[in-house]
Parts: sequence; C-alpha cells; structure tokens
Amino acid sequence: TLWLMHEPPAGTPLSQPNSLVAGNEEWVAAIERFSPWLTISGHDHLTPIRTGRWHHRMGQTTCVNVGQPDAGPLHYCLVQAEFNATAPGLPTRMQVTAFPWQETVIVQPR
Repeated sequence: TLWLMHEPPAGTPLSQPNSLVAGNEEWVAAIERFSPWLTISGHDHLTPIRTGRWHHRMGQTTCVNVGQPDAGPLHYCLVQAEFNATAPGLPTRMQVTAFPWQETVIVQPR
C-alpha cells in the first residue's frame, strides 16, 4: 500500500525538527497503526538535500521525501509496482528511484 502525505512523519531525517517544516506527529501514529509499505511526502524541501537522506525506514514502512532545491534541478521519484500476474491484488514489490540521484530502494512486504 502507498500513502501520499504532505508532511513527512516527525522524528525522521526527512524533515527538520522544531521548525515550520517539521514533520507531523499524527503521521507517526498512523504509520505505527497501519504499517503502509510506502509513504511519499514533501513539505520540507531542503532537509533531505542537506542531510543526503531521501528515505527512512519506520518499522515495516519506507518513508520518502526527495526534497527540492530552489534553483533546481527538479527532484522526483519514480515508483514501479510489480503485481502477481495470476490474480488481482496488492503489489508484491515496489521499486522507488529518486532523481536526480538515481538511487533506488526496494519495498516489499516482510
């Protein structure tokens, strides 16, 4: 399962604590309760670039925020989902590639 959320979850390297772009505590509670495979957020554009961390693991959830510098280039992620070919259902595996870094993280149920 994939969740899109505006703010990253609080307490991760994906947002700056105690700032206007701090992460959201309520997302932490929701992630702990529901354990989605993947969350994608934004809100804090500079912290992921400053820390060099565009993804973070919370339990079984991979959280992603690729950031965005004011002067470019465009930062984005490509999510590729693989499905069981014999029956409809949730993805069996997702690959998230962050650009412009061209780094990849694999997301799948444990």
